[in-house]
Amino acid sequence: MDFILLVGKFIGAAIVAVIIVVLLAIIGFRFWISRMMKKAMTMPNYGIPIINQPRVKLTAYRGETAHQAMIDQLIHEAEHLDFHLVQPNYLFVSDLPAGIYVYFLQNRIKTQHIAIYDSEQLDKPMIDMMQCYQDKTIRGVSNSPFASLPYPSNVKTEKLPPETSLTELLHYMSTEFSQDGIFAVQGEKLSSIIEQLYAMQQDYLIHLNFADYAYAKSQVDKFAQDNPKQKQSPEELQEMIQMIQDNMREGYEHNIPFIVKDRFLKENKMDAAEWQNYDDNIVIVHERQTAETLWDEHFQNYFIEYVHDEKEDDWVDQPLVDETVMAQLNDLKDRYIHRPFDYVNAVLPLLPKERQFKKLGGIKYPINAELYYFA
Repeated sequence: MDFILLVGKFIGAAIVAVIIVVLLAIIGFRFWISRMMKKAMTMPNYGIPIINQPRVKLTAYRGETAHQAMIDQLIHEAEHLDFHLVQPNYLFVSDLPAGIYVYFLQNRIKTQHIAIYDSEQLDKPMIDMMQCYQDKTIRGVSNSPFASLPYPSNVKTEKLPPETSLTELLHYMSTEFSQDGIFAVQGEKLSSIIEQLYAMQQDYLIHLNFADYAYAKSQVDKFAQDNPKQKQSPEELQEMIQMIQDNMREGYEHNIPFIVKDRFLKENKMDAAEWQNYDDNIVIVHERQTAETLWDEHFQNYFIEYVHDEKEDDWVDQPLVDETVMAQLNDLKDRYIHRPFDYVNAVLPLLPKERQFKKLGGIKYPINAELYYFA
């Protein structure tokens, strides 16, 4: 189980990090199967990004879930231990494609909390438990079978074997964790807290540029363990690990523009009406871009146009500026190849007067980024 610090009014545990793990497990191994099939057909395959939704929405749900008999047994076990289902809503469904359902329970004094996850993609429900403390530390325990994602250092979690029962998890939390200074959380706030925690974890993973080898390997190892008949060579296993890492990086890169805008709006308290003045014309520059990428995505159209050469019957580049400026632009790409902010500052004065960019602002976390707009 992965926990993330919740800033503001509440301090809670990121029980939903397991949702990301489930999603990666599902998607990642579809890539594996697709890759093996295409390889057999001698078709090249470079994979596609593993994209997690940057935000999640939990909606109250009425009905049964995939392993209802097991769920009912776990709820009965929890009630025997003096826990109760959170009212008025205790069951929520996420808008993630993995179809994750979350049941919430807590003890009478609202200091210990249980989340039970259910999905058709799981062999059986998973259990997370947590306690939150007034000194802003968090302790949690889980029987999730999936590898953990990283979390901030002020959060401490323990993962017990998947066969650990709800009673055993609770006993561990009650005896191994301090019971002094615990922070009570109102049950009706748990779903909104989880939405915030999911957002915070996505931000944190982007901050880390997370594509850990050990994490990718754990996904491959688990798939190999669960599918012993699908034999793969060591070289194919390493290839899959690298593929998952690359696709994770691409997935997080895909989410950067959304995350930057969302963070910028919150930090600057800009309302929707004010943001509409900029939204269509925003250019985001962040620390992981290169000068070549910025040129291709944002600037080259102001200095080059594609025209049809009738003699050659082909499309060719035609500079819109003289050779001196083009030489200067090429030099800037080489000089600032891995210094995106310096590159932009050097290119802006060379833009046509009718297409000037102005800096709107920037953020430092989860990624150092600057926002520009067409003046």
